[in-house]
Amino acid sequence: MLNVAQILSGAAAAAPHRTALRFGDVDMSVETLDTLAKQCARLFATDGVGRGQRVAMVMPNVPHFPVAYYGALRAGATVVPLSPLLTAGELEFIFGDCAPTVVVVWSGFHEAVAKAAETCGVKVVYSAGPPGGPETGLPDLLESAACAVGDDEIACTDASDLAVIIYTSGTTGSPKGAALTHDNLLWNTRIFSEKVGLVAGDVALAALPFFHSFGQTCILNAGLHAGVELVLQPRFDAAAALDLVERHRITLFMGVPSMHAAVLAEQRSKPRDLSSLRWMASGGSGLAAGLREELAREIPVPVFEGYGLSETSPITHVCGPGSHKPGKVGQPLWGIEQRVVSDDGTVLGVGDVGELHVRGHAVMSGYYGRPDATAAVIDSGGWFATGDLVTIDEDGFVEIVDRKKDLIIRNGHNVYPSDIEAVLSAHPAVQLSAVIGVPDDKVGEEVAAVVMLKPGAEATTEEISAFVKERIAGDKYPRIVRIVGDLPLGPSGKVLKRAIDLSHH
Repeated sequence: MLNVAQILSGAAAAAPHRTALRFGDVDMSVETLDTLAKQCARLFATDGVGRGQRVAMVMPNVPHFPVAYYGALRAGATVVPLSPLLTAGELEFIFGDCAPTVVVVWSGFHEAVAKAAETCGVKVVYSAGPPGGPETGLPDLLESAACAVGDDEIACTDASDLAVIIYTSGTTGSPKGAALTHDNLLWNTRIFSEKVGLVAGDVALAALPFFHSFGQTCILNAGLHAGVELVLQPRFDAAAALDLVERHRITLFMGVPSMHAAVLAEQRSKPRDLSSLRWMASGGSGLAAGLREELAREIPVPVFEGYGLSETSPITHVCGPGSHKPGKVGQPLWGIEQRVVSDDGTVLGVGDVGELHVRGHAVMSGYYGRPDATAAVIDSGGWFATGDLVTIDEDGFVEIVDRKKDLIIRNGHNVYPSDIEAVLSAHPAVQLSAVIGVPDDKVGEEVAAVVMLKPGAEATTEEISAFVKERIAGDKYPRIVRIVGDLPLGPSGKVLKRAIDLSHH
């Protein structure tokens, strides 16, 4: 018996009256959170949810997220947390892929979710929202849960049962679900919290989305496990974030580089009292040396980096406070092995550049329902190929050199060019397109589409951008669009992205 919901039940047994969450004017104790999660578990059980079923959740960082999350886990279900920015078409694909029994949606995003759920035959959809929020026509989660009856036992799940499926865009254009077990998530939560020194009495800003593995493991699960108070921010805004740090005497700030850049700019324009901060941590993509140095000057607390992927629960490497090297993402966590491999499979030595492979408790059980895709990244020895090019120094610290794939990381979110190219190909005027990442101070990498029109066809850059924006999540569409006469092609007819130079267009 092992279940991620034991994080919350254990926290409630240890310190029931401790504040677990702050959200606006709401302070929620661990005991209250646990009670609401139990009510949700009863509700889901009456809806037929149990081991082997899935509960999808489409919501930002609001108190209802952990309520539904731990409630679904208590019932023995697998949680499928999804971004509220996903379109009805994207949600439809995911619902069709994982077939959830129940979906819970934050009220502002209910229309796209209800449409996708109806198309896919999902019978039970609950809305969650603030009092006086938009009318959804859906049953309210907490009102329904308060009336549910049943026992309060945590379902007897095995360590190898699936706890969470994190959907990540695939290079083929369709998302794949990284299937994470109770074992994966509990090890990652516990070892990460010990490595970075989370302690009862810490206060963390919860601005990283819980629907993503970074925020879910490192803030929600690790925070509750270690007795940390979480101050929720549903959508990151640097000015509001620094106000929260000052008001609540926040001690820990975790974010992606674009969040750190925005915090730096905001602190320079309107200084706040940030003396409560103990450390800041960055992940999602590399923290540029210039930004790291400016942060150190403006906000004099340790800033350290970590590394991981949705497929690895997510943390495999981290520089804890007092054990970090600038520019490095750290040593592997306890129980994680690492190696650097060349394209021909040769294991390389210290200082050599190659693809990072990892093995250990953090590695997913596979892509949900995709044995072929799983076999392409996890070999028979259990080694997971990360797709990142790195070097490892003599102390085992990893430095990320480049991405092996064409992955663009915008604001810490993975954007695969092929997803956008597939949408562009549906535009009646587009003959050929290439999507690339362009360095950007605010978001790390901006998404740029270089488009070749069909002979005689006409379209504006604004029209093309709007066409994509209607069909893909709001954080993925290209902000930069260039129309060109020709795209550089290689011998096989593939577009040579490395030969594209936007400076001439």
